[in-house]
Amino acid sequence: MQEKIIKGIKYLYDELTHFVIKDPNGYVSLEDEKERYDEHHNDLNDSNYHAYQTKILEQYIRPYLKKGNVLEFGCGQERVLEALLVDYDVSSYDLFYHPNEAIFEQRFDHIITIETVEHFKHPFDEFIRFHRLLNDQGHLIVMTQFKPPFDLFDDWWYIRDKTHICFYDLHVFEYLAKTIGFEIVHTNHKNFIVLKKI
Repeated sequence: MQEKIIKGIKYLYDELTHFVIKDPNGYVSLEDEKERYDEHHNDLNDSNYHAYQTKILEQYIRPYLKKGNVLEFGCGQERVLEALLVDYDVSSYDLFYHPNEAIFEQRFDHIITIETVEHFKHPFDEFIRFHRLLNDQGHLIVMTQFKPPFDLFDDWWYIRDKTHICFYDLHVFEYLAKTIGFEIVHTNHKNFIVLKKI
């Protein structure tokens, strides 16, 4: 285990899993976390925001959607995919805004999580849960910024968000896939990856 202090916060690098995780002493409270999310003024009636979300959907997500139902995990204040994926049966979950825990008793053909996994305090457990929630051959579609090597971590812009606590790259996803039971279908090696339950 390697560690470094960046602006008073300790980050830990696990050579086995390749995860970089913020030391728990650097976590913000749930109240502060929600206050940070409340600053996001996402509104599909805003033409720029609608165009941005449509681009993500068409470029990254729709090519990997097959027939079946969809869960957007970490949907935020506005349930974007419910509004845009009108040709699918879409459910939404968000810890703060849409805590629909009934979804944990269901199964899905696709789980889409956009800029969410970097907030996980227990990422391995969360990916195990994703695996359980998916039907066989179901897809987990993840967007998160892939981290640089640990020696370049100090200047990485993504750690400036105080709510970001765990960080991924292809090595991390390869470990999760092998350990939990996923196959990597596609990645752009930058901020997007598709995993299939096997």
